[in-house]
Amino acid sequence: MRLNSDNIKAAAIATASYGIFVGSDTVVKLQSEGHPLSQTIFMVSGMACVFMALFCIVTRNPRRLIPIYPRFVITRGLILATNTAMFYYSISLIPLADAYVLAFTGPIFVALLAFLVLGERLSVLATIGVVLGFVGVVIATRPAGGSFGLGHAAAVGSAVLFSITLLMLRRVHHAESDLALAFVPLVIMAGVAFLIALSTGSIIPVALDAFLVFALGGFCQFIANILLVRAFRLGTASVVAPSQYSQIFWGSLIGYLVFGATIDIYTVIGAVVIIGSGLLVLR
Repeated sequence: MRLNSDNIKAAAIATASYGIFVGSDTVVKLQSEGHPLSQTIFMVSGMACVFMALFCIVTRNPRRLIPIYPRFVITRGLILATNTAMFYYSISLIPLADAYVLAFTGPIFVALLAFLVLGERLSVLATIGVVLGFVGVVIATRPAGGSFGLGHAAAVGSAVLFSITLLMLRRVHHAESDLALAFVPLVIMAGVAFLIALSTGSIIPVALDAFLVFALGGFCQFIANILLVRAFRLGTASVVAPSQYSQIFWGSLIGYLVFGATIDIYTVIGAVVIIGSGLLVLR
C-alpha cells in the first residue's frame, strides 16, 4: 500500500467527506420522523442541487454541471441515486450505527465484483476477508434472533450498489467533471423522490424551521459528494476506502446524542469483524 502525498491527502478528504455525510444522514433520519420519506429525500437532494448550482454560478463555470460523457454519468447516477435512496430508507427504520456497520461491507463487495466482473484475482487474505465480512454481518444483525429486517436488507443492498459506483469511478475519463459526477445522481434522486411524493400524495407543508434543517442536510450532501468524488479520483481506492470506517464513531455519537440510541455488544463485535475483513480485502 503506497502512502504518497496524493494518497494521504485523498484519505484525509474522504474522512472529512464521510463525517459530513453523517450530518446529512442525521437530517434525513430526523426529518423522516415528521415528514414522508419521499418528501424528505426530495428536499435534501433538491437543496443539494441548488447549492451545487449556486456554487457553479458564483465560480462562473456552470458548464461543469453538464457531463462530458452523459451515458456513463447518467448510468452511474441512476445506480448511485438508488443506492442513496435505499440507505435513507434503512436509516428511517434502524439506528444510524447499525446502518453504517452494514454499509462497511462495501469493500467486501468491491473485491467480489472486481473478481466476478473485472476478472481481478482475489488473494488468500482477500478471500479470508470476504468470508469474515459476511460472518461479521451475521453477528451484527443476528438474523436468528429476529432482528434482521427490511432496514438491514436495504443497508446491505445499498452497500452493493455503492460498490458498483466505486468500481465505475475507476473507469471514468479523467476529463469528466467532479461536479457533474456528483450533480447528476442528486438530480435523478430529487426528481424521482418528487414524482413518488406527488403520485402518492405524500407532500405536507414545511415549516420554516424544518426548511432550514432540510437546507442544512442539502448543504452537507453537496459538500460531502464533492469531497468523496475528489478523494477517489485523487488517491488509490485501497487507501481511501477504509476512511469510511470513521462513520461508526460519528454515527454512534450522533445516534446517542440526538436519538438516544445505544449500541449493543453484538453490533460492536460485528463492526470489528467487518472492519477487519475490509482491511484484509483492501491489502
